[in-house]
Amino acid sequence: MIDIFDPADAGCWIARGRPAHHARAIADAWRCFPDLPHDAPLDVRMARTRERVQMLGPLHETIRLETEQQRRAANFAFVERQIA
Repeated sequence: MIDIFDPADAGCWIARGRPAHHARAIADAWRCFPDLPHDAPLDVRMARTRERVQMLGPLHETIRLETEQQRRAANFAFVERQIA
């Protein structure tokens, strides 16, 4: 079986464990700023990558906040269990 990875397809990200709302945002960024061909000038390809990374900035911040919220909830649950 050949596993075709298409970063512009949210289903690929979901299949790799990303929540649907993350997967849609990542796929949108890849659709807006797909990789350029390897024979494109390096500076142009790097600029494209920077644009995609910039578009994903809000998602990265969302992921950071979600992770912190999960960490705090886990810590609270642990302390609550210890007290009980």
